[in-house]
Parts: sequence; structure tokens; C-alpha cells
Amino acid sequence: MKGGISERTDYKFFCYYKIISSERLQLNKNRRDNDKMKIRTLLILSYLTIIFGLGGGFYFFIRIINKELTNHNIKAASTGIHEIASNNYSLSTKVLTEIGQAVVAIKANAAAYRLADLLEEIPRPYNYSELMSNVQLSAIATAPVYSYGGESGYIDVYDTNGFSVWHPKKQIQGKNYKFWEKEYPEMWKLTKESFTRSFVTGYYTFVSIEGANKRRKFMAAVHITNTPFVVCSSVYINDYFLPVQKLISDSEEAITNKVYSEILKAAEKNEVKWKKIGAAVFLFLSVTGVFVGLWFARTISSPIRDLSIAVNKIANGDFSIKVKQKGPPEIVQLAASFNTLGDELTDYMDNLKREVAVRETYQREIDIAREIQQSLLPRIFPPFPDHNEFSLYAGVQPAKEVAGDFFDFFFSDEDTLTLIVGDVSGKSVPAAFFMAVSRTLLRTVCGHGMDLDKAIEYANNILCEDNDTCMFVTLFVANFNVKTGEIIYCNAGHHEACNLISNDDLEQFGISGSPALGAIPNVVFKTGTYKLGPGNKLVLYTDGVTEAHSPDKELFGEERLFEILKREADKSPEELYDIIIDELNDFQAGENFDDVTLLILERLKRLK
Repeated sequence: MKGGISERTDYKFFCYYKIISSERLQLNKNRRDNDKMKIRTLLILSYLTIIFGLGGGFYFFIRIINKELTNHNIKAASTGIHEIASNNYSLSTKVLTEIGQAVVAIKANAAAYRLADLLEEIPRPYNYSELMSNVQLSAIATAPVYSYGGESGYIDVYDTNGFSVWHPKKQIQGKNYKFWEKEYPEMWKLTKESFTRSFVTGYYTFVSIEGANKRRKFMAAVHITNTPFVVCSSVYINDYFLPVQKLISDSEEAITNKVYSEILKAAEKNEVKWKKIGAAVFLFLSVTGVFVGLWFARTISSPIRDLSIAVNKIANGDFSIKVKQKGPPEIVQLAASFNTLGDELTDYMDNLKREVAVRETYQREIDIAREIQQSLLPRIFPPFPDHNEFSLYAGVQPAKEVAGDFFDFFFSDEDTLTLIVGDVSGKSVPAAFFMAVSRTLLRTVCGHGMDLDKAIEYANNILCEDNDTCMFVTLFVANFNVKTGEIIYCNAGHHEACNLISNDDLEQFGISGSPALGAIPNVVFKTGTYKLGPGNKLVLYTDGVTEAHSPDKELFGEERLFEILKREADKSPEELYDIIIDELNDFQAGENFDDVTLLILERLKRLK
């Protein structure tokens, strides 16, 4: 804007002024009806309030200092006690852990020896159904393991293929431990090692009850001699620590309480002493403050009252008021400045009213433009509920009120889904207009069965016509066959596309060999082909992602983007979109410097 104000503070001031003026009309009327409360009285009361406040503040300051010292002493004592308890805890944990591991291993070996003797009498090959129903074998193979705190684990038996032969939990017996490979990878790793090794020990994280917290378990696995079976003894090793931990905790609490009591007694004695000092200081300040307050009130009450009356008149809209310049130098200077305020406020308010009207009109137009632009982009997800060959999610996060980035997708024939991501040069309103034209043109030419290279060439020539602003749009267009996964693509000055294959594998394809649209007429655009495998994700984005920068001017970069994609490869397109946008916003500390557009399509492994 030119020749006026454009800051938000001016707009807010105008709104506040209208509200405050109406309220002050009533307040001033009430003040005139109460002339008994003179400014001199107010000043005296103010000084007394300050003095009493200082005295009370001093008193509370002393109390705070005393409390801080008390807290410091308590903290120091607690730290010493805690260090002693921690050392005891660490020592007991180490000893009990070693004992616990040895006991668990002994339990496993004992069970393995007993089962080996009994299994020698059973003919081979083993009949698993008969083995599972053998009461004597089952009792040994599913015996509980006791620790200092009671029952803390159990014994179970599986074969060298991972099949659970005996297990105290009937819902697990008869299943293969490979079933839990993804949920408990540590457990499965130890189980696999026991297939080929005679003795295996180790820890893994386990959840015994639905919704319970994860706990660390220790297991010892022993081969049963001359059989294909492995005995596994597993416990929650921390259960061994509970009795000793309780003793240490009780001891620490008793010592801490005693120390607290002694420190608090000392603090109470100090507080009584400082209360007396505070009372004396408070009395001195009060007497001094009364005399100073009377003198100060008599000196400046008259000019301040004149200024008060003048301020009330300005609040009522009378900007022509003038006051006498009398009193202390500061009051004289204030009166002189006040006398020039009326004329300046008159001009200021006139300009402000005009500028606010223009600003409101402009803001309404921007809001309408934003709504129109958003209505041009797809907003319903999932967009094609009748198609279960893929999952798709996309979005634009504008840097300004309106964006120059855009995306689009539509079926150009029965099996071909056309995907478009574009980035218009510039930002704000001009970029938004060029974006709307580009998006509408591309949807028209790409949806009429024309070859992709010819369609882009045709769109480019139209955008080049009468392009006096020299604006252009980078573009990545992909025709995706939803049945075969084949992609025919054209890259016009845009980033390469990404194929997210797995947590460890990501490919880029479609390097740009053509200029942006709208820059050079009669360009021959090249197309390429690529195939998206089942479970793969196609990721298209604009440079607002990779060129985003932190407040320290550090670029977000492709490497950081690819790390997120690999780390979250198992997420759905919508979840992956949200994760990337959240990390971008955190990285930029809420200051978006460019439009951000992301389109993610996953070719599903199987039909929904």
C-alpha cells in the first residue's frame, strides 16, 4: 500500500479506539459525579500502597530466601542419600542379575536332562499329538520358574523348526514362534540361534498381557540330547531385584525424612529472626513514605489533574483541547507534547479510517481467491473408492495466503490415472492466477486421449502466448496404469520422482531433460517409462520441501527427505504425508518460505 499505514498494529489501534472511546464516555460521567476523590488523595494513597508493597515485598523476599536456602539444603542432602542408595542398587542389581541368569540356566539344563531320559523310552519318529498329551512330559516341559519374588517365569519346549511342542499357555502351544518374528524380533533371533547351538542365553522385550507395558525377559535355551527339541527357560529377571530394591527404598526414605526434619527446624528459627528485621524495615519505610507522599502530591497534583481532564476530552473525540504548561520540567514537557497531539490524531484517524477500509476490501478479495484456488484442487480422500489397486494422498501448504504450487489427478481412460505436480515461478496472487490457468489447461489437454508428449507440447505453446510477465511452471506428469503399474512420465524442469521400495531401498527416476512450461515455445518434450512394483510408493514433490530452511539458514535437503521416507516406508500415503509436513514445520520453526506440495501414491500388494 502507498501513502498510508499498512501494519496490523494500526488496524488494531483503530478497532480498540472505537471500543475504548464508547466505554470512556460512561467512565468520565462517573468521574464527574465523584469530585470528592481528589488527585492529591489518590497520590497519597498510591504512595502508601507502594510503601506497604515494598515492606510486604521485603518481608516475602526474606521468606523466599529462607525457603530457597532450606530447599537447597534439602536438595543437597537428598542428592547424597540418593547417590548412596544408587550405588547399593547398582551393586545388588549386578549380583542378583548374575545369580538370576545362572538359576534360569540351571532350570533349563535340569529340565533338559529329565526330558532326555523320558524321551529315550518313546519310539521315533515322535508323534507330536501323543507328546503333547503326555502328562508327565508336559508337567516337566511347562514347569514354572520361581525367583525371590515368587513365580516370575516358566519353561517351554519347541523343536528346531520353531514349533511349540509344550507351553504353559495353551494358545501358544502348537504354533510356530516364527509367527511372532515381526512383533518380537529379539526373541525370534535367540530362538533361531538355539536351533543350531546347544546352549543360548539372552534378553528380549516382551508384552505378556494385552495393553501392558513392555518388560525385559531373560531366556536360556538348551538342546535335549539326541532329540530335535529345545528347552527354553525364561523369566522377568527384574523380579529378582524387588526385595532388595524395597529395602534400599525404605532406608533412603527414612534417612531423607530425618534430614528434612532437621533442616526444617533450622529454617523455622531463621524465619522468626527475619520476621523481626522485616517488621522494623516496614515501619521505617511507612513513616518515610507518608511525608514524601504528601510533598509529592502537593507539588504535581494540579498540573496532572489538568492533563487528566484534557485526556478525558480527547477520549470523547475533542482533539482541539489545550493545557497550560506549568509544574515540574517533566510535566511542562508532557503538556507541550500533549498540545500537539490533537492535530496529529485528527490527521491520523482520517488516514486510518481510509486505510482500514482499503485493507478490509483487499483482505476479502484475498480470502475469496484462496477459496477459489482451494476448490480447484482435489480435496476428497480417498479420491476413487471404487479402485482398490492403489492408495493416494496429496496436499498443498501455501507460504502466503494463496499458493503457486498445485497438484491434480484424474483418470484419462479406464485404466490410466494421470498424476500432476507443478510449481509456478513466484508466489502469492500472480503465481496463484498462473497456477489456476496451468492446472485447468493441463487437465483439459491430458484428459482427451492425446499422447503425453504432444499434450505437454500443446499446453506449453498456449502458456507461451501473450506471456508478458515471463512466468513459467515446472511440471512432473505421470500416466499410471493401475493394472500393470507401468508409468509414462514427462518432466518439464521439475525434480525427479521417487520410488520408495522399502526401508532400505529408494530410487529416483525421470530426470528433467526439458524446460519449464511457458518459457520457450515449440519445444519437443520427451517422455520416459518406469514400472511401480506392488507395495512401492511413488513420491512427487516441489522444491518447497527440499529447499525449506531453518532459522539458521540450513537447507532441509533431499538427503533428509529420503531418510524420512525410508524410515517411515511402512506408513500409508496419508500418514507419510503428515509426518513429512510435521517435520518440515518443525524444521522451519513455523516460518514457511515457499509453497510445499506432496503427492504420494502406493501401488497396493493386494486388493483391499
